[in-house]
Formats: sequence, C-alpha cells, structure tokens
Amino acid sequence: MRINYRGSRDKYYSPRSGRGAEISYDEEKEQELFEMAVENMDFSGYDIVYLAAGLGWCKVEDYDEYKEFKDEWHKQLKRARKDLKEIRKIERR
Repeated sequence: MRINYRGSRDKYYSPRSGRGAEISYDEEKEQELFEMAVENMDFSGYDIVYLAAGLGWCKVEDYDEYKEFKDEWHKQLKRARKDLKEIRKIERR
C-alpha cells in the first residue's frame, strides 16, 4: 500500500481534482485492510473516495495537511491490521 501527494507541481496534477493524497493498494491482497482503514479515517474527518480498483483519493489543502493525513493514515492502517488480525483469530475458533 502506497500513499502519494498529488499537487500543483506534480505532473499528474489536474486543477479539477485539486491537491490530494492518492492511496494505491493491491486489490486482491489489501482490499479488506483498505476498507477498514477508510472507515477509521471517516471518524477522523477525512473523506476518502474510491477512484478505481486499487486506488483511493482524499482532497487536501496543501502539503502540510497531506503530512497530517499521512500520519493519521498510517496510524489507522496499523489499527486496521490489528483489528483484522483479531477478526481472523475469532473466525478460526
């Protein structure tokens, strides 16, 4: 799973989409983990949308907000991994 900043100096920048954090993930291996992290991020006030299979997007105002988003994303991703591990442990019983 990768997270990248897409801003005005980026070659992929589009004025319509604005600045944002682009989250790419392996659809087959990380779909469930991504969905859990997105759900956790909703509680933190971030709106992540699905652009395509294996790609998510969250609009940010500037690079500083992107860094805050990235830190929060990693925190929620860690939490989602822990929760997913617990769910799988319960399902085995």
